[in-house]
Amino acid sequence: MTIKQISSTQKQLNDLSRNPLHACGGTFTHSVSQAVTTAGTVLTFDTEIRNSGLTVDATNKIFTVNTGGMFMFCLAFNFSGAVGHALYLVVNNVITDIFVGNNSTTTYHSSMFMKYLQKNHEISFRLASGANTNVTSVAEDSAAESPILQIAQVTPRFTAS
Repeated sequence: MTIKQISSTQKQLNDLSRNPLHACGGTFTHSVSQAVTTAGTVLTFDTEIRNSGLTVDATNKIFTVNTGGMFMFCLAFNFSGAVGHALYLVVNNVITDIFVGNNSTTTYHSSMFMKYLQKNHEISFRLASGANTNVTSVAEDSAAESPILQIAQVTPRFTAS
């Protein structure tokens, strides 16, 4: 390998180290059961299991992302009774996505969303049930873990085309 090739390789490595692909993500839960009504309840996540680059405001039930990009959200939850539900992704106080679960024969549910977010977008999760019920609190990696929210930035900020 020549000095020029080594220098070129080092420049490529330096450029990669300045441009991380994943800037935000985390796993969150809630420490106690939460009541969910037919009118809908914004879920609270007051416990960070792991976090990188998200600001969490448990009082106002809001997450703020620190960098733009495509994000994947996965929320697993267990109701205290078998009911259907609608889960809404709320971005900057606007419902942008809905996952409807009509299965009222099981208590355990999970939902996934993918959404492009800009830096400083605020997100929350609103859950409505077919009948008033509770989301139970079950530790991560346990049967029917609940509620477990996974957030992962899957791409860096896109550039204009």
